[in-house]
Amino acid sequence: MSRLLLLALLYAVSLPASALYKCKTGTQTLYSDTECTNAITVQTGDTFSAEAARDARQRLAADKAELDRLRKERKREEAFDDRSHEKYARAAAGKRKHCVALEQSQRWAKEDAATASKKAMAKAHSKAQRAAEKYAAECGQ
Repeated sequence: MSRLLLLALLYAVSLPASALYKCKTGTQTLYSDTECTNAITVQTGDTFSAEAARDARQRLAADKAELDRLRKERKREEAFDDRSHEKYARAAAGKRKHCVALEQSQRWAKEDAATASKKAMAKAHSKAQRAAEKYAAECGQ
C-alpha cells in the first residue's frame, strides 16, 4: 500500500514538469513548457521518475525470472509425464504380448483335447480348461 502511495506522490510531483503547451502565433505553432497567451495544454503520456523506472525494471526482471522458473518447472513435469507414458506403453505392450501367448496356449490345448485319444481325453480337457481359466484370469476375457 505504501508503494502505491509513493508512486502516486511521485506522479503528482512530476505533473507540473511534464506540462506541455501548444502556442499559436499567426501561422506558426510553437510547443513550450512555459505557458503563453492562448495556450492549449497538450496531454503527454505518463512520465516516470528514475526511481519509478528502476522499480519497473526490477519488477520486469523479477517477472522474467519467475517466467523462466515456471518454464523449467513445466519442462520437468512434461518430461516426467513423457517417461510415465512410455513406461505405461511398455507395460501395456508386454501385457498384450503375454495375453497373445496365453490365447495361443489355450487354442493349442483345445486342439489337443479335440484330437486326443479316449485314454488321454480327460487329461487334455483338464489342461484346456486350465489354459482357459489362466487366460481369463490374466487377460480378463
